[in-house]
Amino acid sequence: MEHSWRNVRNDPRAVEDPALETPRPAALPVHAHHFGEPVPVLYGRVQDREGRPVRGAAVTVIDGRGRQLVRSVTDGTGEYAVTGLPEGHLSIVVSASGLHPMVHQTLLQTGMTARADFALHGMPQGRHARPEHMANAQS
Repeated sequence: MEHSWRNVRNDPRAVEDPALETPRPAALPVHAHHFGEPVPVLYGRVQDREGRPVRGAAVTVIDGRGRQLVRSVTDGTGEYAVTGLPEGHLSIVVSASGLHPMVHQTLLQTGMTARADFALHGMPQGRHARPEHMANAQS
C-alpha cells in the first residue's frame, strides 16, 4: 500500500513532530535557566544615565522587513529576555516614559545568544527645552 504525504497529512491519526515546528518569538521571565525551559536568544538590561535599572521599559524586536516580532517589558532589575527569534538582522527598540527611546541593531545567528544593553537619557523639561546637543550648537 502506497502512502502519499497528502494522505498522511489529512489522516486524523497522524501526529506532527513538535521538534520540527518553527519557534514563535516570545518574551521570557528573567531568571536562571532551568532544564526544559526555552533558552533566551536575546537578552539585556535597560538603565538610565546614572546606571539605575529602568523598570517597565518597552522592548520591541523588529525583523529586517520592519515587522514586529515580539514586545516585552523590563523587570524590576531593568532586564529582559526573548526567545524564538529567527536568525538575521534585528532592530531592538527600547522606550520608557520621560526618557529618549533608543534603537540597537544586531545580527542574530543560529546557535548564538545576543546581548543588547541600553542606557536611556532623560528628555529635557519645560516648554522651550531642547536636547543638549542642539542647545550647545547655537551660540
